[in-house]
Amino acid sequence: MKKVFLSLATIAFVAAGSLTVTSCGSDDSAPNPEPGPGPGGDDNPPVENAAGKLTYDGEDFDLDSMRFLLHGTDTGWTVINEGTEEEPDYRSLWVGMVYSGDDAATASEYYQMEFTLPVEETQEGFLLILPNEVEPADFGLSIPYVEIGGTRVTLTGVNAGGINFNTFVYVENQPMTTDNESQFGIGQDVVISHEYSGEFGGIATTNLLEQSKGTNATYKNVVSSKTFSLKDLKNVKGTLAK
Repeated sequence: MKKVFLSLATIAFVAAGSLTVTSCGSDDSAPNPEPGPGPGGDDNPPVENAAGKLTYDGEDFDLDSMRFLLHGTDTGWTVINEGTEEEPDYRSLWVGMVYSGDDAATASEYYQMEFTLPVEETQEGFLLILPNEVEPADFGLSIPYVEIGGTRVTLTGVNAGGINFNTFVYVENQPMTTDNESQFGIGQDVVISHEYSGEFGGIATTNLLEQSKGTNATYKNVVSSKTFSLKDLKNVKGTLAK
């Protein structure tokens, strides 16, 4: 897949309808936190060999770890229909969490991407398509959930953005790795972005529709008892959500 990183000139390509603006609850009126001074400052000391970074308001914040949630159950992943019964749009539903340290639940910097991807329908069932196997325009997006210094960042007015996965790799007896990036903004102006290149801690299946309850919620505390490798997921047929 060719690398496509969204520039100021191209970020608006999802603004016409692909970006899902979801309710963020009663705390949306809260002001944005004052970010720390960035790498090297007292509030956000640099981390050696950080795998990625979060950029907001001109400041960079180190991101060290990543993991994924995939809508499903302990036995596999589940397909959702974002279309109608007459004209279905079958998709998988993902949450990607990039964060400082090695525990999302306690991370001071936390960046959460919720997105959907098309799936392949066969006579035997649905086949999972991985994030690096589609073009950026194929992602169905929601506004990211972000915490800096442990305080939620309110992204008021964000109406454009995109995600790109350059790699999503599983090699037998080796850690799973990914290289990905995103930008979100208002019109042509980037408000927040991230980049990450390194290992990720597997893909856990859980009921994301029940977890979110219709809001742009945080999943940092979600724990799933079942984690799959990419190889396992490729061999498991998806089932349609009831």
